[in-house]
Amino acid sequence: HLEHEYGVPGEHGHGHEDEEHHDDEDEDEHHDEDEEEHAEEEAGGVMIDLKQTRYDFEAMLDDPLPGVRRIKTRWAYNDYEHDEIEPDGAVGTMFENNEVEGRVELLRNPSTAWDGDWNGALGLHYREREFAAVGEAGFVPPSDLRSIGVFALEKADFGRWHLEFGGRFDRQWTEADGAADAAHTLLSASSGLTWRYDDDYEAGLAVIHAQRAPAIEELYADGPHAASGTFEIGDAALGKEKSTNVDLYWRKTAGRIEGGVNLFYHRIDAFIFPQEQDRNGDGHADRVEADFDGAAILPPEEEEGLLLVAQRQDDARFYGLEIEAEWRVFENEHGRLALRGWGDYVRGKRDGDVNLPRVTPWRFGLDARYDLGGWFAELDYTRVNRQSDAAPLETATAGYHKLDLHVGHRFRAGDGDAVYVFIAVSNLLDEEIRRHTSFVKDIAPLPGRSGTFGVRVGF
Repeated sequence: HLEHEYGVPGEHGHGHEDEEHHDDEDEDEHHDEDEEEHAEEEAGGVMIDLKQTRYDFEAMLDDPLPGVRRIKTRWAYNDYEHDEIEPDGAVGTMFENNEVEGRVELLRNPSTAWDGDWNGALGLHYREREFAAVGEAGFVPPSDLRSIGVFALEKADFGRWHLEFGGRFDRQWTEADGAADAAHTLLSASSGLTWRYDDDYEAGLAVIHAQRAPAIEELYADGPHAASGTFEIGDAALGKEKSTNVDLYWRKTAGRIEGGVNLFYHRIDAFIFPQEQDRNGDGHADRVEADFDGAAILPPEEEEGLLLVAQRQDDARFYGLEIEAEWRVFENEHGRLALRGWGDYVRGKRDGDVNLPRVTPWRFGLDARYDLGGWFAELDYTRVNRQSDAAPLETATAGYHKLDLHVGHRFRAGDGDAVYVFIAVSNLLDEEIRRHTSFVKDIAPLPGRSGTFGVRVGF
C-alpha cells in the first residue's frame, strides 16, 4: 500500500498520473516536506493525493500430470486512485485505475531428441484494465482494455551449443466512452543461439520479431497531462507496431574478471511515439492552456503552457551497443572488493534519417562495492553526456555527473528474520540533473543532494 501527497510542477495545474506513470523517475517529482510550500506555489496550489494498493499471488505445483514437471501461476490486482486538489481544497478531478494481470505456465519434463537435451513450456497470459477520470481534467475518457495471450518456449543443449525459440499469439480489445472500439491481433516469434566456445566464454545471436498493440493512452488521450507537462492527443486508428530485433553478444562468464559486449539493431515498423506539434508554423513546439480546444496557441516564450503532443506512427530504427565488465579485486578474510564499469550508446532514427525525440544520450559509469561480514558500502559514479542529436522542435540537454553512496548492514533477528538497515546519499556532487527523456526537464530537474535512511525486515 502506498500513499503520496505532492505538488505538480508548473502553474497549469490539472495533473494526471496512472499506475503506469507515478513511479517514473523521469517525471522528477519532489516530495520533501520542506519543499511543499514551494511546490504548491509553483503548481498554482494544485496538489495530488495518491493511493495505491496491490495484491500479489504466486503458486507452484510439482509433478501434477504425466509428462508435466511443474505448473506455475502468478496473479496481481492493482487498485490505484488519485485526487487533484484545487487551491480551494475541492477535488477537481479523480482518477481511478483497476487492473488484473496473471499468467499460468506449464513446464514439461525434459526430453532427448536429435542428440539434444530439450526443455519446454506452454503458457497463458491474461490482462484486464479499467480506467476512469471524473472531473474537469479528464485526460483519457473512461476506458477498458482486455487482452489474452498464449505462448510456447523450447530450449535445448547440443554440447557447447544452446538453442532457444518461441512464439506468442495475443488478442487485445480496447473501448472508451465516445470513441471507436479497437481490436488488435499480435503474433511474435523469437530465436537465439549461444556458443560456449570455452569454459569461461560464450558468443551468441538473438533474432526477435515482436508486435505491440497501442495502449489506452495512445489511443484515446485528449486533454492535459500535467505530470508530463503536456496536452496529449491520441489516435483511435493507430495500428500495431511490428519490430524486428537483432542482438549480437559476447560474454566472459567466469574468473576474476567477467563482462560482455552487446550490439543491437531494432527495426520498428509503425513505431508509436508522441510528437511535438507546430500548428502555427512558427518553428517552435506549440504550448497551450489546459482547456485547449484546438485553436489558441500560446507564444513560444510562455514556458508555463502545456506542450502540445499527438500520437504518431512512423517506421523507425534503434541501434547501439552495451558494454559491462566486473573485476573482483580481492575476496579474503579482509572482505570483498569489486569494481564494475559499464557504458551504453543508442541512436534512434525515423525514416528520412530524422532523429527520434527523447532518446537517452550515451552514458558510462564506474561502481565500487566493498563487503565485510554483514556490512557493505557502494559508491556509484555515472556520467551522462550532452544530448545534441535532438528531434525537430526538441531542445538539446546538458550532460551531468552523478555520484551516489550507499552504506548498509544486514543481520538476523528473532527466528531467522532478516533485518536490513541502510543509509543512502544521492547526487553527492549536488549537480543540476535534467534528463533528456523527460517532458518536464526544463521545469523539474532531479533532486539535488539528498539522503535516505531505511529499515527493511523480511520474515
